[in-house]
Amino acid sequence: MAVDWLPAMVCEEPTVYAREDKTNRVLFADDDVMRDFLQYCVPQDWLPCSPMEGELRRRSSSLVANMRDRHSDMIWEIHCPDDTTWFVLLEFQSTADANMALRMARYSLFLWSDWERAQGNAGGRKLPYIVPCVLYSGEHWHMAVDLWDRLAVPKTMPRRFHWPFLLINTAELDAANLIEVSPLLGVALYLSASKNGAEFLRAVRRCREPIRRFNEKQGQIFAEWLSGWTEGREQAELIREILKEDEGMTLGLRKVFEGEREEGRKEGRQKGRREGRQEGRREGRQEGRQEGRQEGRQEGRQEGRQELLMEKILHLHRKGYGKAEILDLLEPDADAYDRVVE
Repeated sequence: MAVDWLPAMVCEEPTVYAREDKTNRVLFADDDVMRDFLQYCVPQDWLPCSPMEGELRRRSSSLVANMRDRHSDMIWEIHCPDDTTWFVLLEFQSTADANMALRMARYSLFLWSDWERAQGNAGGRKLPYIVPCVLYSGEHWHMAVDLWDRLAVPKTMPRRFHWPFLLINTAELDAANLIEVSPLLGVALYLSASKNGAEFLRAVRRCREPIRRFNEKQGQIFAEWLSGWTEGREQAELIREILKEDEGMTLGLRKVFEGEREEGRKEGRQKGRREGRQEGRREGRQEGRQEGRQEGRQEGRQEGRQELLMEKILHLHRKGYGKAEILDLLEPDADAYDRVVE
């Protein structure tokens, strides 16, 4: 049976995290996602038993040692069929950290120390095995992945120990295969490897089909994860258009854009009514006030949609997007682009 000792280590978590940390915690808080991650992304020779056979349990991610808060992004406990227990320390990184090997070693020591205090370590019980894992979504990693390589020792000195951490670079994963066996995890890691907003939007477009196949639970997790990656209202609207929610988006995905969509509708109604009144007053003299209002509203909506498209083109152009990228993301006609930019 899994031991119940980590609650004694809980402290108040820091209030500021990187965006990647927040969004990835949403994703990896799900036991199915974590199980798939261990099964399909982690080399199996790092694991004492198959994650498909073990019982997973998420633990508090805050450790206390020497009266100071020590933070590891996520801790998972895995209980094997042979009654052994091991842990995964999971860190999320978007930049290469020269001290990562020391940090992961420190987190492991804190974890062992608290485990030993909770158990009393009667009879010198062996410590639980720990997989220190870093999920990296940045540029090429060029820092040490073994604590020994951080020591200032002569190059001729024999290596006296190995204390590595497992580095998993999202850009090096087989995205197509991962999406096939674990759609939610595969899509999220594929998107997180994007280097900029334009690349992220193109990646969303490529993943439309697997996203539409998400079940309700997967859609809700992905929607919350996606909202953390969306940069402002303009990009949220672009993603909504790319996924074309009226053609099969799940309930969970709709929720992430609910506020944006409602605000857009309200603006559209107001604009349509305003222009409808103006147009209606002019045409009402000839065709009747009621007909003028109806036609005015219809034209107002059409003009409003056209103006919104023009605003998006101009916004992306000012942010440095090229013509080909804008045409690919918004799919306007080339004349519309030329009218706005020129």
